[in-house]
Amino acid sequence: MLLFGPVLPRHIDPWLIVDSTSAMKFDNLLLKFLARFRLASIAAAVTFIIFQGPSWALAFTADSLHLGVGVYAESLFGNITKSSDGSTATIGPLTYPLFLKYDFQVTDAWYLSPQILYTPIGRESAGGSTSTTILQLNLPIGFNLKQWIETTLDWQFGLGLNRRSIKGAGGTDTLLNGSTPTSYIRPSKTVTTTNLTFLLGSSLTYGSSRFSLDFVFEGLLSEKRTYSALVGYSYQIW
Repeated sequence: MLLFGPVLPRHIDPWLIVDSTSAMKFDNLLLKFLARFRLASIAAAVTFIIFQGPSWALAFTADSLHLGVGVYAESLFGNITKSSDGSTATIGPLTYPLFLKYDFQVTDAWYLSPQILYTPIGRESAGGSTSTTILQLNLPIGFNLKQWIETTLDWQFGLGLNRRSIKGAGGTDTLLNGSTPTSYIRPSKTVTTTNLTFLLGSSLTYGSSRFSLDFVFEGLLSEKRTYSALVGYSYQIW
């Protein structure tokens, strides 16, 4: 006869028996804790990477030469089309430049860092009728943030020149004129424009590698100003 309820096996503690609802609540709390712990761990790792790791060097280094490759997004915020239907996008046409950058030390923290950038492979228009190449010379002044905090971040700003060449493919193209196919002549000449630019950006250095993000502004005093961005990776070769 049971006087005090069901008899439990000796190896089971009655205090460990919970209903399914309580177990589910405990599981949810555990999952939330683990998720927050994971986010905190990622944040701590990123903070450690930015604010000094044992093998991180100064961002700007005196008399150093960097060779890099990047992704250059022209005319952000829908100022230019990159599709055959004429629609625009937030991120403009992409080109893939090579660049050289040299650091001249001016003071303990300030540097003059001229940079030359060129796109060896031209960007074709949506219809393939033109190819655009970019040659850019920037003369930014940079500052090592390590003078203020323990980090390898730097920031830079300065003027530059952007030379854009648009070359016509030439030949003919057949398009519909109503319902009748008609041949049209495509231009073959090259048109070149040169604009004054302003560069503002930052980079993070790890060993001999540098990761950078720069914004390039063209025509700041004009109603037709444009904004472009360069994401780059470079390696110190000297």
